Amino acid sequence: MHFQQALVTIMETRNVSLEELAARTNANPRWLLAITTNSDWTPKLDTILRLCHALRFNVFSYLALAEVGSQSNNSNIQVSKYRSPDQSIEEHLNQILDLQPRHISMALRSYRIECGFSLRTLEKLTPFNVHSICMREGVRYENYPTVTTLYSYCDAYEISLTEFVKRAFSFIE
Repeated sequence: MHFQQALVTIMETRNVSLEELAARTNANPRWLLAITTNSDWTPKLDTILRLCHALRFNVFSYLALAEVGSQSNNSNIQVSKYRSPDQSIEEHLNQILDLQPRHISMALRSYRIECGFSLRTLEKLTPFNVHSICMREGVRYENYPTVTTLYSYCDAYEISLTEFVKRAFSFIE
């Protein structure tokens, strides 16, 4: 995925400078400069959420844009404005704020059960041991995983990262 390229594209389309994004996210401008110039940047999920919220941009559209990267014409992905018949951008931004690590844990567990995988089976399909898998699926897990970690799970479940994140959002009460 091309997370850096997607971020830069959105910033350019929305005409948001590094300084303005730093102010909106309360982040160090040097850190933002580092991630916007590093094509190998692989963020944690909460970083994607925070950036999308600050840019007032739909998370699923961001992931779709990051997925296509330089492989296709980015005009297929709507960058300028989020539109959905089911949800306004304000509702989506509120959902971004409500998404917690426990929702990620619930999505991980629900996909494992849905796929009929035991912990040992998932251990063989991912680079994680049973203890790590149990810890991430636990309701007390308080960390957002990196997208690299989520890709390992998504590969095992044969789903896209966007599908996974949609499932995690579905657990918000």
